Amino acid sequence: VIPLSDSEKVNAIVGVKSLQDEDLYLVMVTRKGSVKRVALEEIAKIRRAGLIIMNLKDNDELVTARLATNEDDMIMVSEQGMSIRFPAIAIKSRHRQAGGVRGMNLARRDRIVSMDKVIPDSKLLVISTKGYGKLTDMNRYRRQGRAGAGIKTLNITRRTGNVAAAEVIADSDEVYVVSKKAQVLRTSLSEIRSVGRATQGVTIFKPQPGD
Repeated sequence: VIPLSDSEKVNAIVGVKSLQDEDLYLVMVTRKGSVKRVALEEIAKIRRAGLIIMNLKDNDELVTARLATNEDDMIMVSEQGMSIRFPAIAIKSRHRQAGGVRGMNLARRDRIVSMDKVIPDSKLLVISTKGYGKLTDMNRYRRQGRAGAGIKTLNITRRTGNVAAAEVIADSDEVYVVSKKAQVLRTSLSEIRSVGRATQGVTIFKPQPGD
């Protein structure tokens, strides 16, 4: 579908009804905490070989991308259990060839694992590398300014491991958790306790040794 070099890989897929929607923007985040917001009009004419949509710095990579309007909030989550919520409009819309701006000020050796758009009456699902998970109401995450250090969203311990993934959940009854070695768990959200923000959660998944 897309001609990639040996050093490239697909990191995100975003579905859109039309690239001519003036109210929609593509918001991207990198491993080192940079964010970029691009109007869909900027990428309306995509060549068969693709387009460079973000100028990445050395040793950085795209984590994911989401669609958002000027009224939406975004939330970023780091590997060391930190998070930051800020308005999408705080990310100045830039041209396709430009780089990003700082979205979150990361501690040394920390990196971004997830970004999502905040949905009204939603919760944030956070899952750790060792299978711990927690649900927290999004109203526990206050809106902050872009480029801050953020607030804790998971209490990291040896038992929990680092954050593996995080996603805003709304109007869902079940989730599927997939491990690195393709072990799949289907679980009801009712089995994942809704707890405070700076907690370690409960065991919802037990990876096999080496997974």
